[in-house]
Amino acid sequence: MRCFQTAFKSNLLTMTMCMMNIVIAIVISSFLAFFYQLFIATLEKEKMKQAKSNAESAIVTIQFFYDLVLEEKLDSLTAKEYAKDVLHDIRFGKMGYIWINSGEGVLLMQPNTPQLVGLNQLDRTDIKGNFIFKQFITEAKKGGGWVNYYWPKPGGETDYLKISYVAYFEPWDWVVGTGEYLDEMQGNILSVVFNASAWLLSAFIAFVVILFLAINYYIRQLRENSCHDGLTLLYNKRFLTEMLPRILKKQLRLSDQQLVVTFIDIDHFKQINDAYGHDYGDRVLKNLAALITNKTRPDDYCIRYGGEEFVIVGFYQNKESAFHAMNDCGRLSLGWCALLRKKNSRLPLVPVLQFMIIKMTLMSR
Repeated sequence: MRCFQTAFKSNLLTMTMCMMNIVIAIVISSFLAFFYQLFIATLEKEKMKQAKSNAESAIVTIQFFYDLVLEEKLDSLTAKEYAKDVLHDIRFGKMGYIWINSGEGVLLMQPNTPQLVGLNQLDRTDIKGNFIFKQFITEAKKGGGWVNYYWPKPGGETDYLKISYVAYFEPWDWVVGTGEYLDEMQGNILSVVFNASAWLLSAFIAFVVILFLAINYYIRQLRENSCHDGLTLLYNKRFLTEMLPRILKKQLRLSDQQLVVTFIDIDHFKQINDAYGHDYGDRVLKNLAALITNKTRPDDYCIRYGGEEFVIVGFYQNKESAFHAMNDCGRLSLGWCALLRKKNSRLPLVPVLQFMIIKMTLMSR
Protein backbone atom coordinates (compact mmCIF):
# COMPACT_ATOMS: atom_id res chain seq x y z
CA MET A 1 0.00 0.00 0.00
CA ARG A 2 3.01 2.28 -0.32
CA CYS A 3 1.62 4.26 -3.27
CA PHE A 4 -1.66 4.95 -1.47
CA GLN A 5 0.21 5.47 1.75
CA THR A 6 2.29 8.02 -0.08
CA ALA A 7 -0.86 9.70 -1.39
CA PHE A 8 -2.27 9.70 2.14
CA LYS A 9 0.98 11.11 3.45
CA SER A 10 0.98 13.79 0.78
CA ASN A 11 -2.62 14.74 1.64
CA LEU A 12 -1.69 14.73 5.29
CA LEU A 13 1.31 16.88 4.43
CA THR A 14 -0.94 19.29 2.54
CA MET A 15 -3.31 19.54 5.49
CA THR A 16 -0.35 19.99 7.81
CA MET A 17 1.03 22.78 5.65
CA CYS A 18 -2.39 24.46 5.59
CA MET A 19 -2.48 24.30 9.37
CA MET A 20 1.06 25.58 9.49
CA ASN A 21 0.09 28.48 7.24
CA ILE A 22 -2.81 29.30 9.53
CA VAL A 23 -0.50 29.15 12.55
CA ILE A 24 2.07 31.27 10.73
CA ALA A 25 -0.66 33.77 9.80
CA ILE A 26 -1.72 33.99 13.46
CA VAL A 27 1.89 34.38 14.55
CA ILE A 28 2.50 37.06 11.91
CA SER A 29 -0.69 38.88 12.93
CA SER A 30 0.37 38.77 16.57
CA PHE A 31 3.83 39.92 15.59
CA LEU A 32 2.39 42.79 13.54
CA ALA A 33 0.23 43.83 16.48
CA PHE A 34 3.24 43.69 18.80
CA PHE A 35 5.40 45.37 16.16
CA TYR A 36 2.76 48.09 15.74
CA GLN A 37 2.72 48.92 19.45
CA LEU A 38 6.50 48.68 19.78
CA PHE A 39 7.10 50.70 16.63
CA ILE A 40 4.66 53.40 17.70
CA ALA A 41 6.37 53.67 21.08
CA THR A 42 9.78 53.79 19.41
CA LEU A 43 8.72 56.44 16.90
CA GLU A 44 7.09 58.50 19.62
CA LYS A 45 10.34 58.42 21.55
CA GLU A 46 12.23 59.34 18.39
CA LYS A 47 9.89 62.26 17.69
CA MET A 48 10.28 63.48 21.26
CA LYS A 49 14.03 63.05 21.00
CA GLN A 50 14.02 65.17 17.84
CA ALA A 51 11.94 67.88 19.52
CA LYS A 52 14.34 67.95 22.47
CA SER A 53 17.29 68.12 20.08
CA ASN A 54 15.65 71.02 18.21
CA ALA A 55 15.12 72.95 21.44
CA GLU A 56 18.70 72.33 22.54
CA SER A 57 19.94 73.45 19.11
CA ALA A 58 18.01 76.66 19.57
CA ILE A 59 19.82 77.17 22.88
CA VAL A 60 23.14 76.67 21.06
CA THR A 61 22.11 79.37 18.56
CA ILE A 62 21.24 81.75 21.38
CA GLN A 63 24.53 80.94 23.08
CA PHE A 64 26.36 81.95 19.89
CA PHE A 65 24.86 85.42 19.93
CA TYR A 66 25.37 85.71 23.67
CA ASP A 67 29.07 84.96 23.15
CA LEU A 68 29.22 87.83 20.66
CA VAL A 69 27.93 90.07 23.43
CA LEU A 70 30.62 88.79 25.79
CA GLU A 71 33.22 89.49 23.10
CA GLU A 72 31.74 92.98 22.78
CA LYS A 73 31.06 92.45 19.08
CA LEU A 74 27.33 93.06 19.59
CA ASP A 75 25.30 94.80 22.22
CA SER A 76 22.80 92.72 24.19
CA LEU A 77 19.66 94.16 22.57
CA THR A 78 20.96 93.62 19.01
CA ALA A 79 22.17 90.11 19.81
CA LYS A 80 18.73 89.18 21.19
CA GLU A 81 17.00 90.50 18.08
CA TYR A 82 19.37 88.58 15.82
CA ALA A 83 18.76 85.41 17.80
CA LYS A 84 14.98 85.81 17.61
CA ASP A 85 15.13 86.56 13.89
CA VAL A 86 17.15 83.42 13.19
CA LEU A 87 14.89 81.17 15.27
CA HIS A 88 11.73 82.80 13.94
CA ASP A 89 12.10 81.24 10.49
CA ILE A 90 13.09 77.72 11.54
CA ARG A 91 10.49 75.02 10.79
CA PHE A 92 10.36 71.30 11.53
CA GLY A 93 8.09 69.40 9.19
CA LYS A 94 4.60 70.85 8.63
CA MET A 95 3.82 72.15 12.11
CA GLY A 96 7.11 72.38 13.99
CA TYR A 97 8.44 75.79 15.09
CA ILE A 98 10.27 77.48 17.97
CA TRP A 99 8.94 80.02 20.42
CA ILE A 100 10.55 82.05 23.19
CA ASN A 101 9.06 83.48 26.36
CA SER A 102 10.72 85.17 29.29
CA GLY A 103 11.04 83.73 32.77
CA GLU A 104 8.25 86.09 33.80
CA GLY A 105 5.81 84.78 31.20
CA VAL A 106 6.11 87.42 28.48
CA LEU A 107 5.93 85.93 24.99
CA LEU A 108 9.04 87.21 23.19
CA MET A 109 8.79 85.32 19.86
CA GLN A 110 6.05 83.16 18.36
CA PRO A 111 5.94 82.98 14.55
CA ASN A 112 2.31 81.84 14.30
CA THR A 113 0.67 84.17 16.87
CA PRO A 114 2.48 87.52 16.48
CA GLN A 115 -0.50 89.28 18.11
CA LEU A 116 0.48 87.68 21.42
CA VAL A 117 4.14 88.73 21.29
CA GLY A 118 4.97 91.20 24.06
CA LEU A 119 2.04 90.12 26.23
CA ASN A 120 2.34 88.32 29.53
CA GLN A 121 0.91 84.80 29.29
CA LEU A 122 1.28 83.58 32.85
CA ASP A 123 -2.46 83.46 33.35
CA ARG A 124 -3.19 81.82 30.01
CA THR A 125 -4.85 78.44 30.29
CA ASP A 126 -5.69 75.80 27.71
CA ILE A 127 -9.08 74.11 27.26
CA LYS A 128 -8.26 71.79 30.17
CA GLY A 129 -7.52 74.68 32.52
CA ASN A 130 -3.75 74.16 32.62
CA PHE A 131 -1.53 77.22 33.11
CA ILE A 132 0.71 76.29 30.27
CA PHE A 133 3.29 79.08 30.48
CA LYS A 134 3.74 78.54 34.18
CA GLN A 135 4.44 74.89 33.35
CA PHE A 136 6.89 75.95 30.63
CA ILE A 137 8.84 78.10 33.05
CA THR A 138 8.80 75.51 35.84
CA GLU A 139 10.02 72.64 33.63
CA ALA A 140 12.61 74.76 31.83
CA LYS A 141 14.18 76.05 35.06
CA LYS A 142 14.39 72.48 36.36
CA GLY A 143 16.88 71.77 33.59
CA GLY A 144 14.46 71.17 30.73
CA GLY A 145 11.41 68.94 30.40
CA TRP A 146 8.21 68.00 28.65
CA VAL A 147 4.81 69.70 28.87
CA ASN A 148 1.49 68.43 27.54
CA TYR A 149 -1.07 71.10 26.67
CA TYR A 150 -3.56 72.27 24.06
CA TRP A 151 -2.64 74.91 21.50
CA PRO A 152 -3.99 75.96 18.05
CA LYS A 153 -2.22 74.76 14.94
CA PRO A 154 -0.61 77.35 12.67
CA GLY A 155 -3.35 79.23 10.82
CA GLY A 156 -6.17 77.72 12.89
CA GLU A 157 -8.18 78.49 15.99
CA THR A 158 -9.05 74.99 17.24
CA ASP A 159 -6.87 73.73 20.08
CA TYR A 160 -5.04 70.41 19.61
CA LEU A 161 -3.11 68.33 22.07
CA LYS A 162 0.59 69.10 21.84
CA ILE A 163 3.72 67.91 23.62
CA SER A 164 6.69 70.28 23.76
CA TYR A 165 10.17 70.28 25.17
CA VAL A 166 11.27 73.47 26.92
CA ALA A 167 14.80 74.54 27.80
CA TYR A 168 16.12 77.52 29.76
CA PHE A 169 18.80 80.04 28.79
CA GLU A 170 19.62 81.61 32.13
CA PRO A 171 21.82 84.57 31.03
CA TRP A 172 18.88 86.14 29.21
CA ASP A 173 16.13 84.51 31.32
CA TRP A 174 14.65 82.93 28.19
CA VAL A 175 12.47 79.84 27.96
CA VAL A 176 12.82 78.20 24.55
CA GLY A 177 10.41 75.51 23.37
CA THR A 178 9.36 73.41 20.42
CA GLY A 179 7.11 70.37 20.10
CA GLU A 180 4.79 68.13 18.14
CA TYR A 181 1.04 68.07 17.78
CA LEU A 182 0.12 64.57 18.84
CA ASP A 183 -2.39 63.95 16.06
CA GLU A 184 0.22 64.97 13.47
CA MET A 185 2.86 62.84 15.13
CA GLN A 186 0.55 59.84 15.33
CA GLY A 187 -0.48 60.36 11.70
CA ASN A 188 3.16 60.29 10.63
CA ILE A 189 3.78 57.26 12.80
CA LEU A 190 0.73 55.45 11.40
CA SER A 191 1.93 56.16 7.88
CA VAL A 192 5.34 54.68 8.64
CA VAL A 193 3.80 51.71 10.45
CA PHE A 194 1.36 51.10 7.60
CA ASN A 195 4.16 51.09 5.05
CA ALA A 196 6.26 48.79 7.20
CA SER A 197 3.28 46.50 7.84
CA ALA A 198 2.44 46.42 4.13
CA TRP A 199 6.02 45.41 3.38
CA LEU A 200 5.95 42.69 6.02
CA LEU A 201 2.56 41.46 4.83
CA SER A 202 3.76 41.37 1.23
CA ALA A 203 6.85 39.45 2.30
CA PHE A 204 4.66 37.00 4.25
CA ILE A 205 2.30 36.48 1.30
CA ALA A 206 5.27 35.92 -1.00
CA PHE A 207 6.69 33.45 1.52
CA VAL A 208 3.37 31.56 1.75
CA VAL A 209 3.02 31.45 -2.05
CA ILE A 210 6.57 30.19 -2.50
CA LEU A 211 6.08 27.67 0.30
CA PHE A 212 2.78 26.52 -1.20
CA LEU A 213 4.36 26.07 -4.65
CA ALA A 214 7.35 24.27 -3.17
CA ILE A 215 5.13 21.92 -1.15
CA ASN A 216 2.90 21.21 -4.15
CA TYR A 217 5.96 20.47 -6.26
CA TYR A 218 7.32 18.21 -3.54
CA ILE A 219 3.98 16.39 -3.25
CA ARG A 220 3.76 15.90 -7.01
CA GLN A 221 7.30 14.59 -7.07
CA LEU A 222 6.53 12.31 -4.13
CA ARG A 223 3.50 10.89 -5.87
CA GLU A 224 5.30 10.53 -9.17
CA ASN A 225 8.30 8.84 -7.63
CA SER A 226 6.24 6.45 -5.56
CA CYS A 227 3.93 5.25 -8.36
CA HIS A 228 5.98 5.76 -11.52
CA ASP A 229 9.07 4.19 -12.97
CA GLY A 230 11.87 6.72 -13.06
CA LEU A 231 13.27 5.61 -16.44
CA THR A 232 10.18 5.06 -18.59
CA LEU A 233 7.71 7.23 -16.61
CA LEU A 234 5.20 4.36 -16.76
CA TYR A 235 3.48 3.07 -13.66
CA ASN A 236 5.66 0.73 -11.61
CA LYS A 237 5.10 -2.72 -10.11
CA ARG A 238 4.20 -1.24 -6.74
CA PHE A 239 1.35 0.66 -8.38
CA LEU A 240 0.04 -2.53 -10.05
CA THR A 241 0.22 -4.45 -6.78
CA GLU A 242 -1.83 -1.81 -5.00
CA MET A 243 -4.28 -1.17 -7.83
CA LEU A 244 -5.00 -4.82 -8.64
CA PRO A 245 -7.69 -5.31 -5.92
CA ARG A 246 -9.46 -2.17 -7.11
CA ILE A 247 -9.23 -3.27 -10.73
CA LEU A 248 -10.79 -6.64 -9.87
CA LYS A 249 -13.58 -4.94 -7.92
CA LYS A 250 -14.23 -2.75 -10.93
CA GLN A 251 -14.52 -5.91 -13.05
CA LEU A 252 -17.25 -7.16 -10.72
CA ARG A 253 -19.20 -3.94 -11.23
CA LEU A 254 -18.63 -3.91 -15.01
CA SER A 255 -19.81 -7.44 -15.76
CA ASP A 256 -20.44 -6.57 -19.42
CA GLN A 257 -16.81 -5.63 -20.04
CA GLN A 258 -13.67 -7.67 -20.43
CA LEU A 259 -10.61 -7.09 -18.27
CA VAL A 260 -7.51 -7.66 -20.39
CA VAL A 261 -3.99 -7.97 -19.03
CA THR A 262 -1.15 -7.97 -21.58
CA PHE A 263 2.40 -8.97 -20.72
CA ILE A 264 5.27 -7.81 -22.94
CA ASP A 265 8.75 -9.24 -22.48
CA ILE A 266 11.86 -8.66 -24.61
CA ASP A 267 13.95 -11.80 -24.97
CA HIS A 268 17.75 -11.58 -25.11
CA PHE A 269 17.64 -8.06 -23.72
CA LYS A 270 20.64 -8.78 -21.51
CA GLN A 271 22.78 -9.17 -24.61
CA ILE A 272 22.01 -5.58 -25.58
CA ASN A 273 23.25 -4.31 -22.23
CA ASP A 274 26.32 -6.49 -22.47
CA ALA A 275 27.14 -5.48 -26.04
CA TYR A 276 26.21 -1.80 -26.09
CA GLY A 277 26.05 -0.76 -22.47
CA HIS A 278 23.24 0.01 -20.07
CA ASP A 279 22.73 3.55 -21.39
CA TYR A 280 21.80 2.15 -24.80
CA GLY A 281 19.57 -0.46 -23.19
CA ASP A 282 17.82 2.29 -21.23
CA ARG A 283 17.12 4.18 -24.45
CA VAL A 284 15.60 1.02 -25.93
CA LEU A 285 13.29 0.63 -22.94
CA LYS A 286 12.29 4.30 -23.01
CA ASN A 287 11.55 4.05 -26.70
CA LEU A 288 9.32 1.01 -26.25
CA ALA A 289 7.56 2.65 -23.29
CA ALA A 290 6.85 5.74 -25.41
CA LEU A 291 5.36 3.57 -28.18
CA ILE A 292 3.18 1.70 -25.69
CA THR A 293 1.94 4.96 -24.21
CA ASN A 294 1.13 6.45 -27.61
CA LYS A 295 -0.73 3.36 -28.84
CA THR A 296 -2.84 2.65 -25.78
CA ARG A 297 -5.94 4.41 -24.51
CA PRO A 298 -5.89 7.09 -21.80
CA ASP A 299 -7.79 4.79 -19.41
CA ASP A 300 -5.35 1.89 -19.83
CA TYR A 301 -2.71 1.22 -17.21
CA CYS A 302 0.77 0.99 -18.78
CA ILE A 303 3.21 -0.52 -16.32
CA ARG A 304 6.88 -1.36 -16.29
CA TYR A 305 6.76 -4.56 -14.28
CA GLY A 306 10.51 -4.89 -13.94
CA GLY A 307 13.58 -4.96 -16.14
CA GLU A 308 12.43 -5.46 -19.73
CA GLU A 309 8.93 -6.63 -18.71
CA PHE A 310 5.85 -4.46 -19.34
CA VAL A 311 2.18 -4.89 -18.47
CA ILE A 312 -0.89 -3.25 -20.03
CA VAL A 313 -4.21 -3.43 -18.15
CA GLY A 314 -7.48 -2.26 -19.66
CA PHE A 315 -11.22 -2.86 -19.97
CA TYR A 316 -12.86 -3.68 -23.31
CA GLN A 317 -16.48 -4.00 -24.42
CA ASN A 318 -16.07 -7.57 -25.69
CA LYS A 319 -13.51 -10.24 -26.48
CA GLU A 320 -13.30 -9.22 -30.13
CA SER A 321 -12.22 -5.67 -29.30
CA ALA A 322 -9.81 -7.06 -26.74
CA PHE A 323 -8.22 -9.46 -29.26
CA HIS A 324 -8.04 -6.66 -31.79
CA ALA A 325 -6.22 -4.41 -29.30
CA MET A 326 -3.80 -7.17 -28.40
CA ASN A 327 -3.08 -7.89 -32.04
CA ASP A 328 -2.36 -4.20 -32.55
CA CYS A 329 -0.03 -4.32 -29.60
CA GLY A 330 1.72 -7.38 -31.03
CA ARG A 331 2.16 -5.76 -34.43
CA LEU A 332 3.43 -2.63 -32.71
CA SER A 333 6.07 -4.60 -30.78
CA LEU A 334 7.15 -6.58 -33.84
CA GLY A 335 7.35 -3.44 -35.93
CA TRP A 336 9.36 -1.72 -33.26
CA CYS A 337 11.85 -4.60 -33.07
CA ALA A 338 12.13 -4.74 -36.86
CA LEU A 339 12.84 -1.01 -36.94
CA LEU A 340 15.58 -1.32 -34.35
CA ARG A 341 17.13 -4.30 -36.13
CA LYS A 342 17.08 -2.33 -39.35
CA LYS A 343 19.21 0.30 -37.67
CA ASN A 344 21.43 -2.32 -36.10
CA SER A 345 21.19 -5.83 -37.55
CA ARG A 346 23.04 -7.32 -34.62
CA LEU A 347 20.33 -6.45 -32.11
CA PRO A 348 18.82 -9.76 -30.85
CA LEU A 349 15.45 -8.22 -29.91
CA VAL A 350 12.51 -10.59 -29.85
CA PRO A 351 9.26 -9.41 -28.22
CA VAL A 352 7.19 -12.00 -26.44
CA LEU A 353 3.53 -11.12 -25.77
CA GLN A 354 1.08 -12.91 -23.53
CA PHE A 355 -2.42 -11.75 -22.67
CA MET A 356 -5.39 -12.98 -20.79
CA ILE A 357 -9.03 -11.96 -20.57
CA ILE A 358 -10.26 -12.06 -17.02
CA LYS A 359 -13.80 -12.49 -15.66
CA MET A 360 -14.49 -13.09 -12.03
CA THR A 361 -16.52 -16.17 -12.82
CA LEU A 362 -14.57 -17.34 -15.82
CA MET A 363 -11.00 -16.79 -16.92
CA SER A 364 -9.99 -17.50 -20.50
CA ARG A 365 -6.51 -17.30 -21.93
